[in-house]
Amino acid sequence: MKWSTSDATISTVSASGVVTIALTIGGELWIWGANTFGQIGDGGISSERSTPYRLLTGVSAIAAGGHFVVIYKTNGEFWTWGRNSYGQLGDGTMQNRNNPVKITF
Repeated sequence: MKWSTSDATISTVSASGVVTIALTIGGELWIWGANTFGQIGDGGISSERSTPYRLLTGVSAIAAGGHFVVIYKTNGEFWTWGRNSYGQLGDGTMQNRNNPVKITF
């Protein structure tokens, strides 16, 4: 699969109603879709992306929920971002996050 100027072999894909994420064999996280609640994780809102955008590296597992994303990194860290109206991000708040936030247990 070819996106932009990078060749990426996709190992896993996850999608919600508004955002899609893909994980490459090399641990790159690619993301696209709506960004109303910061679910793209690029620091902004209301800037939909219609083409894949490489957001993170060192990722081993991914999940897309309703307007939010959760990832597990190869170093054992959990990161989340997007809508947080019910505390679903796990960061101890109910504040939406436009950038990835590390979750501690």
